[in-house]
Amino acid sequence: MVGKHGLPSGLSDAPFSPVHKKRRIVKQSNAWDDADVAQDSQHKAFTKDDADALYRQVEDFEKGYQKESCKVYTDTSPRDVELRITRVTLHRHNRSIRDLLHYAFFPDASRVLRPSDETYHTLTAHRAALTRHQALWHHRRARRRTLRASRALALQTVTLAATEAAHDADAEHDPNDPRDPSRHRVAFAQRRR
Repeated sequence: MVGKHGLPSGLSDAPFSPVHKKRRIVKQSNAWDDADVAQDSQHKAFTKDDADALYRQVEDFEKGYQKESCKVYTDTSPRDVELRITRVTLHRHNRSIRDLLHYAFFPDASRVLRPSDETYHTLTAHRAALTRHQALWHHRRARRRTLRASRALALQTVTLAATEAAHDADAEHDPNDPRDPSRHRVAFAQRRR
């Protein structure tokens, strides 16, 4: 027997039928509704492993900083200038961060920093700034490398086109032109014979 919506009566009662789908209320689970879940997911304790990872991140940053210069030239873009200023600022803060990591975790390796601790906020803020800066720096460096390669290719193309134009001009020279340097070469070659 056909039901109200053109479906057999047995199918209209099924939970997957279009009638039930319209009536069904879907509650999306939101982790921020529950205060306890939100607090646990928002702040994680800073442990010795996190301190070791941050220390390695600082060391990698220092190695990269020593390798690459942060000089600003007249043709440097404003974004690159800001990025280099941030890089120098992070470089200056790295010594204090290393000392803070040493004093916080060297005496007691099992120490855990809670979100209420001021040291926790300092370390996590520096870690976030360092991560964000490294991502931006590598992106800009790859962009500069691509730009440099495209400029070199354009220069090579212009040089090749100029060379071909000069070669074509030599091939199409006028043998009766007394100012043509290739005419003198030919004349010298004819004299030798």
